[in-house]
Amino acid sequence: MDADILEIHGLYKSLNYAPPHSQFTILACFYLIDCPTNTRKIISLGTGSKCIPASKLSDRGELVHDSHAEALARRTAVRWLLEEVERLGSGTPSEWIDPPSPPERPKFRLRQSVRLHLYVSSLPCGDASMRYLAENQDETMAALKNSSIFPSLDATAASRGRDNYSRLGVLRTKPGRADSPRTLCMSCSDKIARWNVLGIQGALGALFLEPVYISEIIIGEVGDEMQEDCIRAFWNRLSSLEEYSSQGTHAQAYSMKEDRSIRSVEDAALPKGYHLQKPVIRFTPIPFIHSKPVLCSAGSSNEGKDTPDHIRKELQTISLQRSAGQPILASPKY
Repeated sequence: MDADILEIHGLYKSLNYAPPHSQFTILACFYLIDCPTNTRKIISLGTGSKCIPASKLSDRGELVHDSHAEALARRTAVRWLLEEVERLGSGTPSEWIDPPSPPERPKFRLRQSVRLHLYVSSLPCGDASMRYLAENQDETMAALKNSSIFPSLDATAASRGRDNYSRLGVLRTKPGRADSPRTLCMSCSDKIARWNVLGIQGALGALFLEPVYISEIIIGEVGDEMQEDCIRAFWNRLSSLEEYSSQGTHAQAYSMKEDRSIRSVEDAALPKGYHLQKPVIRFTPIPFIHSKPVLCSAGSSNEGKDTPDHIRKELQTISLQRSAGQPILASPKY
């Protein structure tokens, strides 16, 4: 595993990229391993920690809404998969993808010996990082994020960023910083959980490919003590979906009395070939050159001990207004 991470970091360094001064970034990478030959292939790299505010979303498709490293790496991996399908369809052999074999298997698929791995240089934002952030922020910031200053939410409601650390296993929107504009982007923890049900190939890729699932996730900056949090965030909170597996029994999935939108028990099942994937989760001590611990600086998507005093004051004002049930009167940037 460490050799894989060093190779990824080496490729990143070869690109001669550096984030703006005094800012850190996050690196994500998808790569393939052919188990019998132990051959590796990096298919995507991505860095970033930004996303477009809800007020600037476009319905014309010319903007990338989510520029977090994991989302960008996944978009690039999908492009590689589609290009590999095109190459294979034009007669070029592939070491990584099998062609269709109709009628039993009408779509392309990863070879059965091939495993897809995801590396992220730090804990993905959202549910996977909540406990870690709560334990590593100073008392002032932790108090601002305490559940006592936030209204009660329905169990299925999404929390904004890092609001209310005590809500675990729930959906969260980006960004984490309270001084950033609101967005409609779901956290990377939520997106990884979605990929563990639907695969990474997306709607377009699903026209040509069977679900492409992640076999292993490797995370930097933290150790094995975050295993439980990652398991919860990436798949365990979706364990009820195992009842709806297309290979499973539908008899107890849903009844019409429980959900009128489902007309039969078969409607509750996941489509054929889909299931709840449970990737292996590992942690690496190898530091990423442009991570926050290495650069020892505040950056674009983190807050805590480096939070400026003026932001702290506005956060305190917001927390008091929330706890009193008053409208938010602080800076419009919130």
